[in-house]
Amino acid sequence: MSNVTYRQISKETGFSIGTVYLAFKNSTRISPATRSVILKCAERLHYAPSPYQRQLMAEIRKKPTERRCLELGFINNWSHSLVQAPDEPLKKMFQRATRRAEELGYRWQEYWTHESSQLLNKMDIEMWQKSVDGILIFPPRHIGFIPHLQKSKVPVFVVGLNLPELNYPCVEADHYFNAELACMKLIAKKCKRIGFVLDSFFHESPFSRFEGAFRATIARSGLAAIEPLLCEGSDVAEIARYIEDHRCDGILTVANCDPAAVARAGGKFAKRVKLACYGGWSVEDARRGVPGVDDRNEVIGAIAVEQLALAIESQVWPLPNGPFRIHVPGVWTEPQARS
Repeated sequence: MSNVTYRQISKETGFSIGTVYLAFKNSTRISPATRSVILKCAERLHYAPSPYQRQLMAEIRKKPTERRCLELGFINNWSHSLVQAPDEPLKKMFQRATRRAEELGYRWQEYWTHESSQLLNKMDIEMWQKSVDGILIFPPRHIGFIPHLQKSKVPVFVVGLNLPELNYPCVEADHYFNAELACMKLIAKKCKRIGFVLDSFFHESPFSRFEGAFRATIARSGLAAIEPLLCEGSDVAEIARYIEDHRCDGILTVANCDPAAVARAGGKFAKRVKLACYGGWSVEDARRGVPGVDDRNEVIGAIAVEQLALAIESQVWPLPNGPFRIHVPGVWTEPQARS
């Protein structure tokens, strides 16, 4: 079997990998002269597509409804299926990703790592043996578990969370924009002393962009700089003390912070403070009366699958250590009035 790749042919001929792909597809989008140069180079290098590659291309050329063998692997770092995920935004992301995969004619299988490196290695080998065509890694439960894949040589994309330790292309929410938007909404509501609750999970992760956006927006607006509070969103007593100590009239908070509980735990400032959720906002937050930024996780899930399918069908995908990020901006959402 030949070990020559499209990338080697691209380097030899000076044409892009996409052009090499089009030459083997006999596409009319490139000239006959270009195709001839590429095919002659391939012959000189003894290029020969593998049986798997021929099968893949045969399936790709079919209509999505007629495909039979294309399969995506969805890696889940939790201990249960994401169909029953307790986190509503993550569940939405997963459900939309699976639906979009089916719409594009792909089968999919969920692989649970249970945050076990040993189990991840077994799954990596299983996906390689099954010739899974592409892999999507969903956000981990804990950022301490980084799912590196060694065996699989297919397109791998990360969805929802950009971890520097994972050198894979990523589709995620625009966290900086979302925090900036939430902060500006509080400023528009005449808040002058805005605090910031930084969840301990986010503190050591790329979500530090949330804090960067908060600090920059406060500085641009000329408001008093208040140091963020590092705690869990459910720790209402700590948040209430923070509000009273800094005389806050506005708070940027993570999801699942109950304003009624904060008011009960605090004094006069906690009873009047305005809350805004800067990330992970859900229907449950709306029920609590907290406005916030909807990360549009359904959109993120769909785009991630579309990018993965594009990489599979073109056989061209971003280099593992290359910069490739798609940031999906969130949408500000006010809770509906309670009946």
